[in-house]
Amino acid sequence: MISQLDLFKAEVVAFPADRRRVEVIRAAKFLNVVRGGIYAERGWKRICRDMARSLRDAGVEEIEVRRQIMAFQDAVQAELNAMAVRREIQA
Repeated sequence: MISQLDLFKAEVVAFPADRRRVEVIRAAKFLNVVRGGIYAERGWKRICRDMARSLRDAGVEEIEVRRQIMAFQDAVQAELNAMAVRREIQA
């Protein structure tokens, strides 16, 4: 017999981290300002840890959390590259 709970099972799908444009730009701007060193490393780790924690708190499975963080990192790197190109064009 199927219970009502069986009818309402759902998978949590978080908004893709690499599409969170405001967060991607904010992280890239932060890294662009601090430009390496211990502050950049600590700040970057904190950004990624906080995002991972929020995904876990929302019920996202660990393998998907890791995939989302990797996609976010790729998006931030692409934004940093785009910022560098824009600086070169303006120079």
